[in-house]
Amino acid sequence: MKFIKPDAIKEYNLSPEVLADGADFALIHSSLWKAEDGAHKSACWSECMEPPDIVKAVREGQAPTVLQSEPKDFEDDVRSWVRLRRQQEEYFQNPLQVLLSKGMGYQRVIVGDIAHKEQARAKIEAFAAQNGNQGCVESTIALFEEMFMNAMIDAPREAQRMGIDRPAECVFHMAVDGRRLGLACEDPFGSLDISKVLTRMQDVYSRGAGQAINLREPGGAGLGCVLMLEHASLLAFGVEKARKTIVSSLVYRNLSFKRKAELKKSLHLITAE
Repeated sequence: MKFIKPDAIKEYNLSPEVLADGADFALIHSSLWKAEDGAHKSACWSECMEPPDIVKAVREGQAPTVLQSEPKDFEDDVRSWVRLRRQQEEYFQNPLQVLLSKGMGYQRVIVGDIAHKEQARAKIEAFAAQNGNQGCVESTIALFEEMFMNAMIDAPREAQRMGIDRPAECVFHMAVDGRRLGLACEDPFGSLDISKVLTRMQDVYSRGAGQAINLREPGGAGLGCVLMLEHASLLAFGVEKARKTIVSSLVYRNLSFKRKAELKKSLHLITAE
């Protein structure tokens, strides 16, 4: 692997095994990243990027992945990134098995109707409570609310504009590893316009939430996606156009208010025609 970092950074390292396994990949520090570096098997990594800078790096810097981790999670997250890019189709079948390199306790919650929201919410809240502290539960539920809105309200509406007429339904995926809880939401529309979402997220960060909200514009204003990035340590947008969208997130299981404010965040974009 082409692993580029400033000499001053000592605590982030990769084993020879990981470097060899990702021989055809490039992991470039944000201070050295250029837009022309953007490619399927390249990622911008950092230890100090704030959410607005992450969105800017993805939208303007052409980075398909911005990867940030706590030092003890860094190598596992690099492994997951390599697996994600090598086996992209697997993400659309088992998203959390790709994103959690040591995942376990996989569960699914199927939502066949918007009226079933509270039952789904209760199951996901119970899973989070069994596997994390109150901070983890609060962030998981905040992510659920935004994912549900995107999958059951926004996605069908946008799909109709694309000429796709299918019942509104979604599947939530849940799992944990030693330190994190994963929550993903899958819908059968593939109507999420990632470019539009990034533009609107950047608009929220640059203008502030109050001015960026436009409830009359189809597809939402990006505020919900900003809220998801604020609650998650990792957010992934995956779209198989006109077939499937899967939005995934990771949350630390032992999450204090102070820790939430200091979270290092990653963002992945996965697209397939």
